[in-house]
Amino acid sequence: MTYKIITFFAVIILLLSCKEANKKQGLLVSDKESLLAALDDAKPGDEIIMANGVWTDVQIRFKARGTEKMLITLRAETPGEVFLEGKSDLKFGGEYLIASGLFFRNGQTPTDVVVEFRTHKDTIANHCSLVNSVILDYNQLKRDRQD
Repeated sequence: MTYKIITFFAVIILLLSCKEANKKQGLLVSDKESLLAALDDAKPGDEIIMANGVWTDVQIRFKARGTEKMLITLRAETPGEVFLEGKSDLKFGGEYLIASGLFFRNGQTPTDVVVEFRTHKDTIANHCSLVNSVILDYNQLKRDRQD
């Protein structure tokens, strides 16, 4: 009888852990509109996954409030395979946010910087990080000119 009870509880725990693992997979977004909507709705513990490919002219405003134990993550589906090109940039505003695996290339920022840890002078970023990412050949058009 004890063996049956232990087996029953083991099966229940296994099922619940599988359900929890599926829940933690994150939200895969594949276009600018779904990315911006997901960022607007982000809650502590959420993971937003950008689909592999080229993303052109995307101004990411990562404004949300995670917690120390429940960060909000924006990440590439495969690190180094999400290419932000054209007039794209990333601005953090909030707390406990992480962006990971992004590759900025072949473009220029529509503002003064590619990555900024504030979205406005009054909306700064605390405990936010950009990790495992690359910025390559991403210059302002006027940078090398002698005006």
